[in-house]
Amino acid sequence: MATLFVAPPQRVADPVLVRAYRDGRSVEAFAILARRHEAAVARTVTRIVGNRADAQDVTQSVFTELARTRAHFPGTLTGWLRVVSRNAALAFLRAKRRRRRHELRAVRPEVVETAPPVTLDESLAVALDQLPPILAEAVRLRYLDGLTQYEAAAVVGVPRGTLSRRAAEGVRLLRELLEWESLDAETAETEIS
Repeated sequence: MATLFVAPPQRVADPVLVRAYRDGRSVEAFAILARRHEAAVARTVTRIVGNRADAQDVTQSVFTELARTRAHFPGTLTGWLRVVSRNAALAFLRAKRRRRRHELRAVRPEVVETAPPVTLDESLAVALDQLPPILAEAVRLRYLDGLTQYEAAAVVGVPRGTLSRRAAEGVRLLRELLEWESLDAETAETEIS
């Protein structure tokens, strides 16, 4: 393999290697930089992240950032790598916590308030018995048993629209019957007084 450098790689300074990579896209220069700084970056990241597997991923992202950056480093490459390593490790931990919160929210059972069981008062039961059977059945399935329109339609064996019309008509008739009953009760009370 041909080399771009006259001096042994360990003697070539970081700024020269960075320039060789940026200007000439020297894979050799980048490989030397990565080998030279990988252990320090990995130590920094491992101290923050806490495990080697995650630290390897973050270390790789730090060197990917080094490969992409075109800016000049404000100080030394070592200092820049230390700051980028720290920031990448902290960003990784924040993302991991955020992901964990989303996962916990996703598996946390939602508390669904269920309505107390419906008890028919006597007047409603009497009014339901006065409805035509197909309307009473639709009302019972939808509003007393709590089935959806599709579920109730499947039970009865009719299209959803048919069941919906039956239930709506049943509710309308129930209202009328219950209003008449309440009017009769009010009339009876006024007659007694």
